[in-house]
Amino acid sequence: MNLATKWTKVALFNLLMVAILGLTLRYKIVFSIPLIIHKHLLDGHFHFAFNGWVSQMIMILLITSLPDLKVNNKVKKYEKILMVNFVFSYLILFSFLIDGYSMISEFLIICSSVLFYLFGLQFWKDINRIEHKNISHLYFKAAIVFNLISSLGIFTLFYLMNQNTTHQNSYLLSVYFYLHFQYNGLFIFSCLGLFFTMQLNHQIKIKHDKIIFWILSITVIPSYFLSALWMKLPGFITALIILSTIIQLLTWSWLMYCTCLEKIEILRLFSKLEITLLFMSAFSMTVKMCLQSVSLIPSLSQFAFGFRPVVVGYLHLVFLGIVTTFLIAYALHHSFIKINDAAKNGLYIFSAGIILNEIILMTQGFSFMSYIVLPLGDEMLLAAVLVMVLGVLILIQSQRKKSIITDKSDGLAFDKG
Repeated sequence: MNLATKWTKVALFNLLMVAILGLTLRYKIVFSIPLIIHKHLLDGHFHFAFNGWVSQMIMILLITSLPDLKVNNKVKKYEKILMVNFVFSYLILFSFLIDGYSMISEFLIICSSVLFYLFGLQFWKDINRIEHKNISHLYFKAAIVFNLISSLGIFTLFYLMNQNTTHQNSYLLSVYFYLHFQYNGLFIFSCLGLFFTMQLNHQIKIKHDKIIFWILSITVIPSYFLSALWMKLPGFITALIILSTIIQLLTWSWLMYCTCLEKIEILRLFSKLEITLLFMSAFSMTVKMCLQSVSLIPSLSQFAFGFRPVVVGYLHLVFLGIVTTFLIAYALHHSFIKINDAAKNGLYIFSAGIILNEIILMTQGFSFMSYIVLPLGDEMLLAAVLVMVLGVLILIQSQRKKSIITDKSDGLAFDKG
């Protein structure tokens, strides 16, 4: 079993844990679980989802994108980082479940951040050693830089908490800063880098790829202030936000247009399941970009930040709809996840759970705007998360089976295991 296959299985188990934690959160809202403190569980779920699933999976896939991985003991160095991150992820989770934000949990998060810095430094060095660099390497470097920037938000949050300050604006701006540069920086730029890696591996060239990169990377910084539209901002910052948001939407539309021009080649090279997941990720990204543009309208901006289901729905749209589905599609395409009938069923069930979750959350948000409570909304969300848990369980179980699988045209690939 190679590094990618082994660690992908570990990451999928962590995804299952994320789903179970989410299920427990939803269950606690509907029914009582006296022994569990909701805030502690929520924070543990949040940090474990970032460290245990997405960051772990991104590191795995970035490592496997390197050529000559077995040279100079690179595998051993990276495996140590993956193992330490795995341990830290569970220590962080347990520390939150026991005591929430505390000196221990904050110390563990800082250690985890330093670990990712070390990974980024090593990966940056290995990229620089590559003789023939391509556009994907720019995205990977940008992701590393944005992760470094995002940590300023979480460190500021810790400082504010330890100073016992109750200034709500400072607290929210720190949280949004961290989330923005994690979601729109580390997560999405890693996915875009992997996307271009897949394209280039099949000799598919996207027009003006460097221009697209520079526009997307530069506009990440001003788009942070989309999270601060509820504050009174200077006119020039508001103008910059509007301009960067529109440019982002147009640039993303151009990237999708250029990708669609290669539709015949993509249909030939990718399985039906992979295309389904990639389409779901791209569609979710398009929805995200449109929501950003719509949020420029003041009344809708107040709605977006004023109703919790809308905020939660947006965060899940990015985390599950864009990032998680893409990472799984990439792993499938490179055979890090074995594709068989059980795996297909599991992934379709998991995807259905994501879609149901988003529809219910957004419906809740719009109903709250009309001062109407969605009947059985919390119960339906519980059911949606249960569907996701079931899908991941089936997927994980499918990886234990040895089966002969049909060709890519049927959405499957050969496995000699």
